[in-house]
Amino acid sequence: MAAYYKKRRVETKLIVFSRNRPYQLTACLGSAVQVGKFELESIAVMHRYDEKYSLGLHTVVEEFPRVKFIREVVWDQCLRKTLELCGKTMAFATDDSVFTRECPWNLGESILGAQEEVLAFSHRYGLHLDYCNVQKKPVCCPDGAIRKGVFYWRWTNAGQMWDFLGSVDAHQFRTSDITQWVGGSRSPNTLEDCLHRNDKSMRPIAACMPVSCYLTIPANRVQEDHLNE
Repeated sequence: MAAYYKKRRVETKLIVFSRNRPYQLTACLGSAVQVGKFELESIAVMHRYDEKYSLGLHTVVEEFPRVKFIREVVWDQCLRKTLELCGKTMAFATDDSVFTRECPWNLGESILGAQEEVLAFSHRYGLHLDYCNVQKKPVCCPDGAIRKGVFYWRWTNAGQMWDFLGSVDAHQFRTSDITQWVGGSRSPNTLEDCLHRNDKSMRPIAACMPVSCYLTIPANRVQEDHLNE
């Protein structure tokens, strides 16, 4: 008797934004799979590439054929369609980032599912961070508490970068929350503005592991919305 197997649908967890940086995108995807332990099928890449970089992107697509590659035509439509592929929780990332250790995704999903007051489980933050490159100054960890190996803090008055959960830097959110906050954005940078601007005070707590598993390497600027990378 012939056996038939239904193909397993893998929900998207990580949405990576990429613009004209194929080599950095390769490093990002490779680290997400090999170090972060993401399934290839759980990653979606929203990309916008100029013609001279298209061959590089084609090479990345061939190297990672199971990743969902979504060409950005109309930003808002592409973003919302990509969000529809996500499960209960999701995170944004950029192509100039890498995962440095295994990502505790299931732990984050469990916390977000059980604790309504927690806004996000950040894979970027960690108690070892002592300098903010954007502000170009040392930072201190906020007051908080470690419970069962997870650091919790009140992000609404944390300051010193610990209150900016609107960055597209591997902060794991409830997909239902994110879908409400993306309106009006037109790029990753303006998306950050929208995420930061929307009222999130109903969830005043954030969580992370004591040591982060994700970092950004802002080596070259490829967008025109802001003067940052």
